[in-house]
Amino acid sequence: MCSTVGHVPPLPRDPEERALVKDLAKVVSSQEQLGWIVDELETERILGDAMLSVCQTDDATRAKVMAWLTKMVEEEGGDPARVFAENGNDYNAMRSLLMLYRSKRLLTRANVLLTEKKCPFWLKPQEPFKGVQDEYQKTILSFETGGRFYTQIDPDETGFGAGGSIRLLGGRGTHDRWSF
Repeated sequence: MCSTVGHVPPLPRDPEERALVKDLAKVVSSQEQLGWIVDELETERILGDAMLSVCQTDDATRAKVMAWLTKMVEEEGGDPARVFAENGNDYNAMRSLLMLYRSKRLLTRANVLLTEKKCPFWLKPQEPFKGVQDEYQKTILSFETGGRFYTQIDPDETGFGAGGSIRLLGGRGTHDRWSF
């Protein structure tokens, strides 16, 4: 199972293009955490999440992102399988390429659905598109819980106990790569 989890691809300069690339990469990365086996199956599995972003961008932004992804895939070596083989089956040699390749594949499939008018009627292009899948310019609320149960058995004393914790964290996405 191959993964590029945690890998941030290079990003375009234009804020709207940057936001769409980041959203696509975030969707790809999230699926990779669950396991990415067959490109066609994994692409279909994450298409709904990608459409949340793609449906909210305009034609020009999507076209520019597709051209940018195509250029970046070529600059990174083109076909990931070939790059992998040419580098002695070294996964790290094609890590960035794989993220770009999968993001391009996802946008290609999403564009097909757009031409078939498959976007939900309530999703309209945002002006400007700031992204959907990341924390940039968004408030973050994280709620975590944990607990444990234990027992102690020894000849002199037997006991048991339990405990728990709750943590609530707030934050703000202040930059497209940083949240506090």
